[in-house]
Amino acid sequence: MAAALLTRRTVLAGLATSVLGPVSMSQAQEVRWSSGSEKARFVASPGATDCHFHTYDKQYPVIKGATLLPDDALPDDYRALQRRIGTTRGVIIQPSTYGTDNRLQIASRQALGVENFRVVAVVAEDVSDAELRQLDEQGVRGVRFNLGFPGVLTVSSLPLLAPRG
Repeated sequence: MAAALLTRRTVLAGLATSVLGPVSMSQAQEVRWSSGSEKARFVASPGATDCHFHTYDKQYPVIKGATLLPDDALPDDYRALQRRIGTTRGVIIQPSTYGTDNRLQIASRQALGVENFRVVAVVAEDVSDAELRQLDEQGVRGVRFNLGFPGVLTVSSLPLLAPRG
């Protein structure tokens, strides 16, 4: 496979196929935003966590110059994927699409269930202590340094924010 085609999704799909083998299409379960439709043959362990997913909603404003503009991917879409793969917990990651406006991911956590979901937010380098406390109260447990797409925080932001954790 060419290096340009290697993504987290393609690697995980290939690994799952090599470990689990093919699945009968009679078990197909169509799930929006999922690259597979087969019923999962591997049963996730109790408390299994999906540690990286996003939600998108056209009702929320995107930042100027956003390069990733997918259609809506709502909490109900993610619930369908959870039913297919058997996870019960997750970490919702703020996509570059919304910059430092973390409202959608926080609202998605509310919709999915605050007891089983956490958020990784994007903040500005000059984020106030009060805003960090508020994000913590809303289930945010990390800050995203998006190095794959143009983002708010860069590697040079680490020395400014790391001591505040």
